[in-house]
Amino acid sequence: MLATPLAAAIPGMSMSPSLDAPSLTSIRMTPKAALRWVAFAVPYLVLLVGAYSVFCVTTDDPFITYRYAANLLAGHGLVFNIGDRVEGFSSPLHLLLMAVLLKIAPSVDILFKAKLLGLGLAALALWQTGRLARAVGLSAGESVLAQVLVAVNNNFALAAVNGMETTLALCLVLGSVLTFGREVEKRGGVYSAGLLFLALLARPDAAVLFAALFAVRAFLTVRKRLPWWDLLGWT
Repeated sequence: MLATPLAAAIPGMSMSPSLDAPSLTSIRMTPKAALRWVAFAVPYLVLLVGAYSVFCVTTDDPFITYRYAANLLAGHGLVFNIGDRVEGFSSPLHLLLMAVLLKIAPSVDILFKAKLLGLGLAALALWQTGRLARAVGLSAGESVLAQVLVAVNNNFALAAVNGMETTLALCLVLGSVLTFGREVEKRGGVYSAGLLFLALLARPDAAVLFAALFAVRAFLTVRKRLPWWDLLGWT
């Protein structure tokens, strides 16, 4: 029968035997697979509820960056007031992203677009949290619990929709840690350094993480007698 091989090819799905050609109505999801999908969705649903409850909360800080970005696009350079060259921003990467957002759908308010971007990055950070939890040995259920604990935090919801660089920096930090772990297992690689560089452009305090990972990399270089040029290349 055609039904049995097709069902075996789709994890968590089953199909009732039929001599007819398989149809979508004959495909059903097993309870176990459905439970996995529900568990997977819970952290993101919690994030959406939290973000919705504080979506209108906004400080004046992001508007400083937006003005710098607008002046940059207008050809006045990275200035807040035209002709007054004072650096009043701390996240060059976020500023450049805001300049891009100003060009995309210019009729849409920049704050609204920045909030949506931050919310998307928060969802990515939740996914990275799950990956990191699995990487340190937690089970699938424990990983979901870790994601929920992050998502239920009101400060995380605020960070997701504050229109600032918070979730951008968070994604880059988590991405660099995850990549660094894979590089340690493979005894080489420099992609984590690139992500850390972007994290530094998003938040200067990412230098603390860079120092910590450099110390780990130097220790492993000595202990496992790895080539020093690999450490220098990563740096």
